[in-house]
Parts: sequence; C-alpha cells; structure tokens
Amino acid sequence: MNKLLTELQTERAKFTRSDTNKMQELIDKLLEQGIYHTPKTFSVLSMVENYGVYWYQYQEPPFCPNCKADLRGDEPPFKRELNRYSIELDRVTEVLCPDCRKVIMER
Repeated sequence: MNKLLTELQTERAKFTRSDTNKMQELIDKLLEQGIYHTPKTFSVLSMVENYGVYWYQYQEPPFCPNCKADLRGDEPPFKRELNRYSIELDRVTEVLCPDCRKVIMER
C-alpha cells in the first residue's frame, strides 16, 4: 500500500480534528505521482472527505457480464449500476446493468 495513502487515511480518520492543509499536501503529492486524477466537477479533497482515500478505485465488476457494457463512470458514484432495493429487507438485494437491465450480482 502506498505510504501517502496510509498517511492520508490516518489524517482523514480524525474527522473534525483533521488538518485539511496537510490532507491537501498529501493529495497534491498523490496527484503528482499519478495515483489520483482530478474529477470534472468535484475537488479531490472533497472526494477524499466524502468517499474516502480509495475513491478513485472502481469496484468489480467493471463490465456487465451479460451485455459487456462498461460500468465505469467518470463522476461519483463512479459506477453505472442500478440497485434494486427491498423495503421488506431494508437493503439492496440486486445490482442491475443500466443498459440491459439484467442482474449483475445479488447481495
């Protein structure tokens, strides 16, 4: 694991006591190294604060196993997936492809 990511994670975990200047310095270094990229509509600092240090990583699967559509997006939440929610169970029960509407995974 990257030392800068670990340090940023530690600083972020302080929540209200975190030093945003220190966080921005670490983010600038991660941008220089090419680990982070700059989103179109949000600052990287806000991405770290709201989505966590690993906001830039896509969760599996990156493609629909049924129609092979690319499920990766450019902006939060970074995945082009549809969640089927069960009121009775109070949770997401299935993830669907936005293109073919078939189940990608069950939860």
